Formats: sequence, structure tokens, C-alpha cells
Amino acid sequence: MKPAQWGFISFILFILGIFFISIASLLANNVYEEHVDYTLPFHPIVRDYIFRAGGKYGLVTLFLILTGGVLSFVGPISGIYACYEYLREKKEKTKTEEPSAQVVAICPKCKTRISVDSKFCPTCGADLRPKRK
Repeated sequence: MKPAQWGFISFILFILGIFFISIASLLANNVYEEHVDYTLPFHPIVRDYIFRAGGKYGLVTLFLILTGGVLSFVGPISGIYACYEYLREKKEKTKTEEPSAQVVAICPKCKTRISVDSKFCPTCGADLRPKRK
């Protein structure tokens, strides 16, 4: 797969993980306890919200939190790893490619730069084959 495809897949995994965590927080019981805080002026009633994964959807909530956490972590990591593998393969491919006809020779007649495997000069048409004695 190309990095763009892996990037899209890792983004979807990340969003799915966040979605699972959001659903889990909706299913969880949000309980608040009221108490009087005597350290503050006028002793206001303070509400402490307690998040607990219990009640009717306790195991489902716990499963969604764990799955969401794993997906939101694995998604970006898999995208980064896929990009690394793609770049490594690309680097290896460039190492194994045969060198092209970049080696340059000079025409003895017109002094034009030409490739070494040329039999004739493309500019002046001079015969570049080795002469037999």
C-alpha cells in the first residue's frame, strides 16, 4: 500500500478509537455527590462528579474504553510505520537500479559531450567506433 492509503487507514482507526471512548463515556454512570465545603466562605454545596464504569453497561463501557484507547494509539503508529517502510523500499529500489548511460565521452572532432556507448556523434556524425589496425 502507498503511504496515502495507510495514512487514511490510520486516521480512520484513530477516529474510531475516539468514537469508542466517547460512546463509553455516554454509557458510563456519571454520579455526583453533594457535600458542604466548610473551608470556603458561605459554605457552598460542592458537587463532585465521579466517573464509574459500572451499572447496566459496565463491561461494555470497559470494553469500549480499552478498544478505543488501543485503536487511537495503534492508528497513528501504523501510519508512521507504513511511511517508514515505503521510504525504505524506495531507497532500496534506487540502490538496485542499474546506472543509466550517464557516463560521458567527448567527440574528437567537434568536442561535444556524448554517451560512451554511442557509435556515431549525434552532432557531427563522426565515427566513434574503435579503429582496427
